[in-house]
Amino acid sequence: MTWRKTAAAALLLLIIFSYYLVLSNRPFIENLKETNNFLYALTSTIIMLTLGLLIGLTWSLLSSPREKPETVHEGEESEKQC
Repeated sequence: MTWRKTAAAALLLLIIFSYYLVLSNRPFIENLKETNNFLYALTSTIIMLTLGLLIGLTWSLLSSPREKPETVHEGEESEKQC
């Protein structure tokens, strides 16, 4: 398993855990909506940005091409030595 897949799996677990935290604190967030609209908007924005960035980072880790080792051809090797 490459480090990209390991990091993506860890990020997916972090996304699931943070979504669970949001759902478990839903009554608090709804109460915040009724009492202070600014804090509710700020909290909602932070939650959405955090989850969006985590999903984007996971997507980029999974969709990026695998790194290929650099191969040096015989003709190029002699040119580099000059």
